[in-house]
Amino acid sequence: KAQAKAKEEGRTPVIYAIDPLLAALAHFDTSQDLTKRIHLLFKVLDADESGEMSFKELQMGLKKLKVTPPIVISRDDWDTMTKHVKLSENQTEVDVNKFERIMRCQLKLYVQRQLANSMEVVGMDGPNQIGTILFVLKILTVGVDDMNLYVEQLQERESERDTEKGRP
Repeated sequence: KAQAKAKEEGRTPVIYAIDPLLAALAHFDTSQDLTKRIHLLFKVLDADESGEMSFKELQMGLKKLKVTPPIVISRDDWDTMTKHVKLSENQTEVDVNKFERIMRCQLKLYVQRQLANSMEVVGMDGPNQIGTILFVLKILTVGVDDMNLYVEQLQERESERDTEKGRP
């Protein structure tokens, strides 16, 4: 519906290359269930079973998944996906833990896009104030992001101070 409405209004709906995969991942029950699903996905995509996955492995593995539409990611998509995870200059592969952080971040962004698309469809004055409820959910997810970013910044500062004092 959101896509149809966007096209009707001459806009392009926001859809990302891995959205079909994220839609499948979105059916988790608990945080532990999501972790299991992401780890299983990593095993499937890690073609050489090295415990690390390169962009090329991910790209080839995603093409093999039976999702509609097929997932084709570019180097730019990969760079965007990994920008929230600290990769060193020469690091070209991610392990299962970094992959989980990447996928959780992408899933969160996917949920935010879905909320925004749903708000487009029902509007703020939709039946039973669904638009307002969706808006509140969207604000809450942004607030959680802000808190997580703040915690990460505090942890980085603490780590820097410990390093300066000679503590590991």
